[in-house]
Amino acid sequence: NQQMHQEAQSLNILFNAVDQPKECDFIIPARVVRGDLTLAISTAGVAPFVAKFLRQKLENIFGEAYATWIHLLGNLRLQLIERNQKDKLMPFFEQSGEFLLTLLTEFRFEEAKRLLEQHFGDKITHKLLHYYDEPL
Repeated sequence: NQQMHQEAQSLNILFNAVDQPKECDFIIPARVVRGDLTLAISTAGVAPFVAKFLRQKLENIFGEAYATWIHLLGNLRLQLIERNQKDKLMPFFEQSGEFLLTLLTEFRFEEAKRLLEQHFGDKITHKLLHYYDEPL
């Protein structure tokens, strides 16, 4: 790897040997991707098997509902900005953001829809929810 790294450097090519940090020009973290959410884990090449283990743990903790949650909240933010009501987002998130995630995780889509309607009205909610395949 040292020889290959030297050859790559002489050709201005970046080189990576995952478990040999001294021979790396960059790192590639273990990643968990859930829609617009990306979690990255690195042990700086010292223990890549630990990064893999942690990635697997995080995949279980951060399920697919996180992708829907973030997408929904991102679209809600855009809708509120359009209506000059962005100041309504943080109070909702602080009060009910985690509960909304719980509803999505438990596939309680009708309750999620009602929660959003209570806070933002059915015009914003209808425009938000037409993007989803789930019966929100």
